Parts: sequence; structure tokens; C-alpha cells
Amino acid sequence: MERELVELFQAAKKAADAAFDDGATSKSPEVSRCVDALKQLKSFPVSFEALLSTQVGKKLRQLKKHPCKIINSMALDVLEVWKNIIIAETAKNKNNGCSGGKLETKMEKADSIEVATSETVVFEKIHKNDKLKASTPSSGPVKVCNAFCIS
Repeated sequence: MERELVELFQAAKKAADAAFDDGATSKSPEVSRCVDALKQLKSFPVSFEALLSTQVGKKLRQLKKHPCKIINSMALDVLEVWKNIIIAETAKNKNNGCSGGKLETKMEKADSIEVATSETVVFEKIHKNDKLKASTPSSGPVKVCNAFCIS
């Protein structure tokens, strides 16, 4: 999925660059190719994680400043759709507390977690303001200090 997202963006960017270099009008083939790729991006099923890992949203912002109004407008539309997806996913994760979220991978905030390397640790957070509860199937509760979930 991420590969297809990047390929679609690259097609749009390449066509936009060609349209800019040629000083193309809104009826040129380069502009049509770019608009078609942007339409595909707009309807492409993306997630917050895919946008974050590929950084396509940041790169697409460059097309907001394109001199061709059609490309400019389509880029703005795509970014608006993606912004709404991010807001919806963030709100969903926020309402669910930690469920569906991920434990901070850098472990900057987890001061002490001691678990044997082969054990599975289950994290759960019942309410928004509760502390994070961790347990292992074999030994029961595990002490977790200052851990938090990200969404």
C-alpha cells in the first residue's frame, strides 16, 4: 500500500514538474497526467501511519504553490481529504484511550520495565486518566513506570 502511494505521488510530481518546465497551459498533457494522478491520490485508501511513514503529505504541500491553478487546487483537495483522515483517526484513538495505540517505541518515558525476553507483555488502560497496567500471562502484573501510549 505504501509503495503504491509513493508511486502515485511520484507520478503526480513528475508531471507537475514537466508542466512547470514547459510553461504548460491547463490543457496540456502534463497537467492532465498530474491531475489524474492527484485524483487517484485523493481516492486512495490511506492511513495516518502510511502518510507518516512515507512523508508524502509533506512532499505534496509543494504542489500547493504550483503556478497552474488546476494542479494547485487538486493538491489542496488531496491534502484536505488526508487532513480529515488524520483528524478522524486521531480522534478515534484518543476516544479509545490506549486501545489500538502503540507503546512508545523509543521507551524514553518507560523508566522501568523488566520482562524476560521471551515473555509477552499485555498493556491495558481502562480509563483516560488511569495509569497503564501491564501484565504477563505467566507471572501476572509487571511494574511499569512513566509509560504512555501514542496514537
